[in-house]
Amino acid sequence: MTKLSLALCAVLLLSTVAAAQQSNEQDEAARLNEQVIRLYKAGKLDEALGLAKRVLQLREKSLGQEHQLIVEALINLAELYLAKKSYGEALPLYERVLRSNERQAGPDDASNALLLDKTAFLRFMSKDFSGAENDYRRALAINEKISGPESEASAQSAFRLAEFYRFTNSYRKAEPFYQRALSAVEKSAGATSPRLVPMLESYACYLSRTNRADESGAAWARAGQLRARLINERLGAKGAQPSQGGQPSVLEPVSKPQPVYPEEARRGRLIGMVAVRVTIDGTGRVVRACGSGADPILLEAAEQAALRARFRPLILEGIPTETTSVIVYNFSVR
Repeated sequence: MTKLSLALCAVLLLSTVAAAQQSNEQDEAARLNEQVIRLYKAGKLDEALGLAKRVLQLREKSLGQEHQLIVEALINLAELYLAKKSYGEALPLYERVLRSNERQAGPDDASNALLLDKTAFLRFMSKDFSGAENDYRRALAINEKISGPESEASAQSAFRLAEFYRFTNSYRKAEPFYQRALSAVEKSAGATSPRLVPMLESYACYLSRTNRADESGAAWARAGQLRARLINERLGAKGAQPSQGGQPSVLEPVSKPQPVYPEEARRGRLIGMVAVRVTIDGTGRVVRACGSGADPILLEAAEQAALRARFRPLILEGIPTETTSVIVYNFSVR
């Protein structure tokens, strides 16, 4: 056997060993990934986190950076950080996924809009408001280019941008995007679509913040009527009239965390009562909160507390049903 043949045999042998090792590592990564999913569903986030990091490490070792299994590992790890509210840790992972998808599918791919919504939220939670605004606007532009300005995707993008502006007190910028979102849904799904309810409630809160009480009341009432109509349809009611007329019922929460009295409010000796309208989903979780009747500093503190409240789910004829209520907080200087 010649030296060349011996060298070739050695190369082939090393290649076989490397392939076997790579296969074993990817089998291990697959097993660990299944454990990550089980632990995540069980709420054991810290245990899942360590394994998710190991999955990413194993896959990065032997797979190309654009490989779908690496993208999957990045998203799983990012979602674990998101569940732990470690927003700064989740952001660079989603940025990697976004860059990868832009290289693979192009800058205007629909998936990029979904990823930009993620990075925008993470930037917002990290108080990078300029970066968040840019990502929300990019997502809206992509959705409008792909599916048109009146599509469901564009409506939701416009709504998220409006909410961003409301939460950052950029009220003048918020209103046109609320109106674009509402108009798009009305045109595509009709003026009585239940998809308008969350948009109307948020828009009503915006109107309240900008001291337009009459318009705010009308938006709340319309949202309540649409919700009541949906409930009646689900229950199969014939000719039933909405029972609440848009006014929230007063349900007692089973858990009512008290708001943190802001130091700025304490120094200014701000006191008063804050009534918070809350929307409660079918599990009893508060999904939207809007305060009124007090200084903005107290409003924010009350809303944050209300979002942590829990209610007994409203079950109508066996159907978990979204509903509304009011939580009242009193702020006083002790």
